[in-house]
Amino acid sequence: MTGPRYTPLVASLPATVPFVGPETQERARGRPFRARLGANESGFGPAPRALAAMREAAAEVWKYGDAQSHDLRAALAAGLRVGFGNLIVGEGIDGLLGYLVRLLVAPGDAVVTSAGAYPTFNYHVSGYGGALHKVPYRDDREDPVALAAEAARVGAKLVYFANPDNPMGSWHTADTVARLIAAMPEGCLLVLDEAYLEFAPEGTAPPIEAEDDRVIRMRTFSKAHGMAGARVGYAIAAEPLIAAFDKVRNHFGMCRIRERARPSAFGHQFRQHRLRRRWCAGAARGRGAGGTGRFRAHALRGTRKPLYPRFDRPRGRTRHPCRRTARGAGRGPRRALTRAQAVASAAARAAATRSSCRSTSISISEITSKLRSS
Repeated sequence: MTGPRYTPLVASLPATVPFVGPETQERARGRPFRARLGANESGFGPAPRALAAMREAAAEVWKYGDAQSHDLRAALAAGLRVGFGNLIVGEGIDGLLGYLVRLLVAPGDAVVTSAGAYPTFNYHVSGYGGALHKVPYRDDREDPVALAAEAARVGAKLVYFANPDNPMGSWHTADTVARLIAAMPEGCLLVLDEAYLEFAPEGTAPPIEAEDDRVIRMRTFSKAHGMAGARVGYAIAAEPLIAAFDKVRNHFGMCRIRERARPSAFGHQFRQHRLRRRWCAGAARGRGAGGTGRFRAHALRGTRKPLYPRFDRPRGRTRHPCRRTARGAGRGPRRALTRAQAVASAAARAAATRSSCRSTSISISEITSKLRSS
């Protein structure tokens, strides 16, 4: 028997995957990891409202998902202040990148990226026969000037640019990104990967018209929103490009459960601000004297402490701090706390939490030595 007759392109591809999952590595090594650090998963997990929405939607899992992901796209459009037709939802940014490359890249077409940038993008380009042209990093960051120059030199159809960039943890200003978009050659599309946008300082994302046909912006709820396992990403672009995705995408690739979770997660903006403050504080400690990169050990242990109990409860259980009550010692009935007492109590709890976190912090070098010994 001859077996399946693969296409010449597939037969020429190496048998490899762009990212080996931690479970695969655990099975190969015969024991679990003590901490999951390689995929940048959020140990804080999803917002309680998103979890509640998923539990509610699980009862309807016998139904196929909405082929248009209407409710999710409507929620995103309202929050981002773009048109409904400017949004496409897919199976994470990885899935959307695959659809985009399928739409635009034929065998031999030039595509520009950075040497060391996201390997899954390269995986899709190679899978459709595109010719990758890579430019080196400069000062530990992607080089926008070199990317634009290489795109003009080779007549690229796509240019991949991540801001912020993983794995370097660096970012460019909004003005720099705007200049890169303006420098795109005629007929070249900039793929602006903003998976880590929530981790960057305010003002990193430039104001871009949704109908600008020179750029497509990729975003996800896998990182900052703590839903990597749900696999949902979205893209913002001009309506004609978004409509073209319908020619190649999997129309029923979205699970009904995760479609319901996203609007709840997207609307929980207060929680995102709290998370950003923690991440920024951790980054500042990592850049401090000696560069020890200290961070919270409880995140590695997989526990998730409430960021702010009043806002981190499911809907319907919210109480104002000043309405807290306390039971007097031996006096029986509850009494209402005054505003001053509530504020003082909250400050005392915050100080105790900071003290506890400091006592459980652990350096990266210590974690590395423990992982190696395991």
